[in-house]
Amino acid sequence: MMHLTYPFEPTLQCLTLHVTKALLPSFFQFLQRGFFFGALVGCSIRALLCEQLGMDEQYVSQRVTTVFLDGKPVDDIDSVIVREGSVLSLSAAMPGLVGAAMRRGGRYAFLRDSITQQQTAASMECRPGIVQMKLFNMVMEELGPSFLEKGIIVQTGELITFFSEQPEEFWGGCKLIALDGIPLEPWRIKNGSALSSDEWLMLSVVASQESHCP
Repeated sequence: MMHLTYPFEPTLQCLTLHVTKALLPSFFQFLQRGFFFGALVGCSIRALLCEQLGMDEQYVSQRVTTVFLDGKPVDDIDSVIVREGSVLSLSAAMPGLVGAAMRRGGRYAFLRDSITQQQTAASMECRPGIVQMKLFNMVMEELGPSFLEKGIIVQTGELITFFSEQPEEFWGGCKLIALDGIPLEPWRIKNGSALSSDEWLMLSVVASQESHCP
């Protein structure tokens, strides 16, 4: 599993869960809907992924074949700038003609010239900011566990709703729950009583195949 690094981490409440590996996909919905993390904005997409997050250059070139920034497909990840509040979507190859057209640098890229992100790199000062990311298909399955372990910023209300909807089997797979390092009983998370009224929360989910608490 790739171990990501963030240039900086906002000061937020941190909810940490150690769960069985089988339970991890339950949290993938946050990766698809969009999560946030701290980064230095004002850099290219490649610089964000490889230099800041530590993704492998070969993985980005060969696996992350479809990239969207603020809803527009990107061909050149070296020339398009990530700015404060940007929404970056990453995906492996998608099927069909639409998937082929959206693939960066693909033979059918000309089909969506009018909506392609054309912004070119300009001299900008990198500064701390927040980026939203969305992950899909194989990229989500491969990178998702690392993002979840490192920690993602999510809305507290969405998290409370998520926990309230989980069956008893889910809680049986939670081996350790801690808020800012202090262990909590599952029911305090299930009913949301342990979470503050702050709008945002750092969620860290660590998966293990072991049957005991890490």
